[in-house]
Amino acid sequence: MSFLQSINIYKKVKRELVSEVTDTTWAGASVSIAVVCIIVWLVYSELMSFLTITTKTRLLFEHPKSAADDMLQMVFDIDFPHLQCEYCRIQATNFMGTHNAGLATRVNKYHLDKSGAVLAKHVSLKSPLVHETAEELDAANGTVHSTPLLDINSYESARAESPLLLLSLCVDGNSWCANLAPVWERAAQVLRAEHAGPGDDATGGFAFARVNCGDAAGRPLCTEFEVSSYPTVVVVRADAQGRAQHETYHGERSVAALTKWAAHLIAQGKDRVPRSRRGGANRD
Repeated sequence: MSFLQSINIYKKVKRELVSEVTDTTWAGASVSIAVVCIIVWLVYSELMSFLTITTKTRLLFEHPKSAADDMLQMVFDIDFPHLQCEYCRIQATNFMGTHNAGLATRVNKYHLDKSGAVLAKHVSLKSPLVHETAEELDAANGTVHSTPLLDINSYESARAESPLLLLSLCVDGNSWCANLAPVWERAAQVLRAEHAGPGDDATGGFAFARVNCGDAAGRPLCTEFEVSSYPTVVVVRADAQGRAQHETYHGERSVAALTKWAAHLIAQGKDRVPRSRRGGANRD
């Protein structure tokens, strides 16, 4: 036993000699506290990482040997409740991201309501839009009545008077806004003539109006309607709970197209939002 004790490399210091061979310092105490804190943090982080549930999906496949097998069919269903369909794009690249892979697009996009229920299928624009310009519109065919100019102060009263409020949001000096101005006024005149009578525009059924986004009083409205380009045409009407909802029009800016769109809204009901709640559905 004495032989085994002689080769012990972890020899114990006698208790009475500990105070003589060791000394305490502030630096040593600080390092000890730091080491303890680091150890506690490492143990906690590892424990939380172990308890956290993560899901990762990876699909790896080898390049096919023949061109006939050079196709992969994937079925996926992804919901983006707060993303408009026109801003959603599907791209496929190689694993390094250096070039796009061929994508045989059969990707269907659907509009969802706030609860996630499907409203309608998104239809991409197949042909370019044809807009009327100020020169093409003959202003001599009848008197054009000026639509009211709304701002943040007069908007609420106008919305209260007209359950169906159609707005043109523009800025001064914009050529597209200048082209829309006579078209907008003529469309308002045509709708007034077609729907003149009890319960229509004269009594607050619907109304055309304008908003100048370059004006300080009109800028808050354009911010509320999330205007990203000029001109922007929106319709404001109440939903089933009586809350004001706005929808953006994406169709042609011509008298015929605007009057057809407005007449469709009037036919749907002046005091309710239809289930689809989409403006210009055939163009959106």
